[in-house]
Amino acid sequence: MPGRPEPSRFPAPAPDTGAGGILRRYAGLPWPTRLFLFLRWTWTPYLEMASLLPMKGRILDGGSGHGLFSLALAVQSKRRRVEGLEHSPARVAMARKAAAGLPNVGFKEADFRNFSPGLYDGIAFVDVLHYLSYADQEKLLLQAFRRLRPGGTLIFRDVDRRPGLSSLWNRLHEAVMTRLGFTRAGGLHFRPAEGWARLAEKSGYQVSSKPTGRFPFADVLFYCEKPTFKAGRGI
Repeated sequence: MPGRPEPSRFPAPAPDTGAGGILRRYAGLPWPTRLFLFLRWTWTPYLEMASLLPMKGRILDGGSGHGLFSLALAVQSKRRRVEGLEHSPARVAMARKAAAGLPNVGFKEADFRNFSPGLYDGIAFVDVLHYLSYADQEKLLLQAFRRLRPGGTLIFRDVDRRPGLSSLWNRLHEAVMTRLGFTRAGGLHFRPAEGWARLAEKSGYQVSSKPTGRFPFADVLFYCEKPTFKAGRGI
């Protein structure tokens, strides 16, 4: 069925490569921020997600926030060159401080749609696409497709807008966080899992997906490969 990716294409996670100790890098922050980061780390399989991206080359973390995922990527493999894009100056400052001593990761204060020049080996958008309009979501995935090397990987995680308590809780949580100013968005635009998959396929990716998030959240992780041959809209 169109929009339902083949689960068999989803690669097995790589073994844990020793990316521990990341939370300790934020030890000097106020306790509410450290609690927030602890909960984010607990509820998000950052290391598993990081293992799905290439172990070497140029990696973009779009919407990097406080830098948790960027640091997981950088510590997991020294052969990666990780670039985090984040709109909040305060979060960029925290991420840069936490990244002290890691030469293969950097953070830039910018909208996560403002890619640096050149091609990437991997791109990630973790829990950020729903902040864009439906039209801008489509534009961004196509832009990412064009900026990936052939055979490159995009991963993104977002909320499955399906009926049910988990999905409702997830959407309410995002609405509250946006209203309180923890996140910046002109609106929230969710899709069902099949809709997110169709969006990626429309841009030319080969797509696999699986639920990834602990109760009560309804998050789905999408693994998207850019074919090495010319196919799809984006080439």
